[in-house]
Amino acid sequence: MTGSSVGARELRGGQVALCTVTANNYLGRACVMARSLVDIHPDLVPFVGITDKGQRPSQLDREPLSVISLEDIGLALNELTFGLRREQLAVVAKPALIAHLLDVGFETVVYLDPDMLVCSKLDSVIEIVSESAVTLTPHLLDETSLESEIAILLSGVYNAGFVGVSSKGRGFVDWWLDRTLVNPENDVENCVYYDQRWLDLAPSMFEGVMVLRDRGVNVAYWNMAERELDRREGNLVAGTAPVKILHFSGFDLRCPEQASVHFGGVSADSLGPEAKRVFKEYAAMVQEVDRQLGSTDEYGYGVFKSGEPIPDVARLIYRELGEEAARFNNPFDDTHPSSFANWLNAPALIDEARVCPAITNLWERVYRLRPDVQAAYPDLTGNDREGFVAWTRSSGLAEHGVGEAFRI
Repeated sequence: MTGSSVGARELRGGQVALCTVTANNYLGRACVMARSLVDIHPDLVPFVGITDKGQRPSQLDREPLSVISLEDIGLALNELTFGLRREQLAVVAKPALIAHLLDVGFETVVYLDPDMLVCSKLDSVIEIVSESAVTLTPHLLDETSLESEIAILLSGVYNAGFVGVSSKGRGFVDWWLDRTLVNPENDVENCVYYDQRWLDLAPSMFEGVMVLRDRGVNVAYWNMAERELDRREGNLVAGTAPVKILHFSGFDLRCPEQASVHFGGVSADSLGPEAKRVFKEYAAMVQEVDRQLGSTDEYGYGVFKSGEPIPDVARLIYRELGEEAARFNNPFDDTHPSSFANWLNAPALIDEARVCPAITNLWERVYRLRPDVQAAYPDLTGNDREGFVAWTRSSGLAEHGVGEAFRI
């Protein structure tokens, strides 16, 4: 099966399914992951949930993967594709795709992030996932520096790039999806990091949660110090363990000398010569597939119908409106007077009573997001109004990715 789209009615269950989710910008990485998997397990063609729109490249039809759309997995399109940023939509689609595959009859589902690489047989891993309800991989298996351990605690004990679920863990998937739908933010100061921090609760809340301590699984920049990469008889090892799955989390293909942009940047040199070589080789592989696919960073859900970019704050406002947002019908359509975009440009209600003609609904929400701006311009309906408006034009537009269509 190569690059085919699998509709909800066509999909039939089986013993084991591997899957990932990706927007178009990571499609090349997903293809590299799929190739690496099928090279080792020809019978395990992965399902790829694409959280984007636009014409799919013809090359995708020749890739060893099966495409599943957002519609197939039952996600409410406008509510999520408009209300969530690209990375948020991906983390919500992850548990939704796992649930969908379980519901059509697969007994075991293994999720891998698109920026992973399968390096050796996964039989032992799949067996553990099949016997457990939920299987998670911790970021760390050994003591490290206090600073590193605190950083890991902030983002989560377990890494959400690998999650295994059997039919016994169906309740966990529903709970996980519900939590990510409620709050898919990157807000570590408030104990939320997309879908990941919720996994900390899984071992105590659900029966049959297995913590996978295989040092060859989910090998990444955060644990390579404790299990340095090397080659033995031509095979990649992490410490003494055969590498099964590498994870290139936060890896910028344009800077292969940097292993990750996370934690302020991690040098590939600092992880050892073999790691440096692996990152360079991975970058070359993905760049070649990106070239074949004609990949770009454009996001199909990133603009209004007119082509105006959708600011992140507009997505936040839409999500916060809840059921009230339904009155806008299609929020992407900014070409009619009653559109959501026009409402964003309408005068805001300040203090639930006073309408401030110079401050729009969009900029009133930006104001509430910024304690520093509130401190600088405390009297938004009085003496500080003009100063705030000047700030939006001099700094606010750029700082919040807001286009000229929303200038005040």
